[in-house]
Amino acid sequence: MKNYIYAVYLFIPTLIIVSCDNTSKKLERVLQLAGENQSELRKVMDHYSENESDSLKLQAAIFLIENMPGHYSVSGSIVDKHSKRIEEEYHVLDDNLKKVILTIPFRKGKLSALASKTMDLEVIKAEYLISIIDNALEKWESCYWLEGIPFENFCEYVLPYRLDSEPLFPYNDSLMTVWKKINEELKSYPDYRADLKEVWNYEGIYSEKAGRSRNKDKEFIKAINKSFNYDCFDEAFYEVINMRASGIPSTIDLVPAWANRNGGHSWKIILDPKYMNQVGNIHGQEVHSMAGKIYRITYSHNPIPHTNEKEMIPEFFLSPFYKDVTKHYVNTSDVSIHLNAIKNYKPDYLYLST
Repeated sequence: MKNYIYAVYLFIPTLIIVSCDNTSKKLERVLQLAGENQSELRKVMDHYSENESDSLKLQAAIFLIENMPGHYSVSGSIVDKHSKRIEEEYHVLDDNLKKVILTIPFRKGKLSALASKTMDLEVIKAEYLISIIDNALEKWESCYWLEGIPFENFCEYVLPYRLDSEPLFPYNDSLMTVWKKINEELKSYPDYRADLKEVWNYEGIYSEKAGRSRNKDKEFIKAINKSFNYDCFDEAFYEVINMRASGIPSTIDLVPAWANRNGGHSWKIILDPKYMNQVGNIHGQEVHSMAGKIYRITYSHNPIPHTNEKEMIPEFFLSPFYKDVTKHYVNTSDVSIHLNAIKNYKPDYLYLST
């Protein structure tokens, strides 16, 4: 899976308006949901409210907190048992590698039903969020390859501290500052301006110098999780969390179900203005011949359907963290379909299948 699919969106900058106590109605609702942990979240906003120079950091903090509901780590005795075994047998693993390894068994299969959820909103600490935000904004100010990236995209695809339901390890400066090594390396070539794909290639070179290898990492992950069917999502997940640590705006796009066969597919994308509006393909095949819908994983919330007692809505559509990006891959259009009335019942949602 060496394909790179690139996409970018143009966003109209949004002015974040907060009251004198740095709370909006949406933010206040989220803080109330946090219960006793809201004091930790307020500490973050108070911390960035002291100096006007921290206004972007305050915006970043509000973005993370307002969209935190629904984000969680898998937890429980079954997770602890698996984590302990991995730690004892493979204690030399770095945190990004462990995030993938510890998430795979609980994303699919029988173990997923045995795990509990620990909501970020209820446990995340101010010190952790402040470290994440400080590091991310240092990237924003220092990395020339982020020039031209809208701040909204930066918040969505570089800033977030999680991508899936991976465990939250204590902040690890050695992993989160890889981008500084890359930045130093690239600055030694003042007449050369690498694009985001090239920056990612430099990350691979730096990793090799540091004694790491992406290919070896992936083979290692496969070997440990051979009974859990390491798949394209797992590979994309591993690469995206390392990309973001390197200051590269990235995420996962996915086809939940193919239009012409069973299964689906996930792949990493780099959001680079150089490749804006480029129609993608997968393994040399045009996407429109295979995919019904294409979605993008986001940290922020997207609209979801509201169910009633009469209708069953598939679980996939109830997640607020999938954004429909089909139109960025293929030409799309709206159609009107006249249906015969259903006696005594008018459904809220209809599904069109191929």
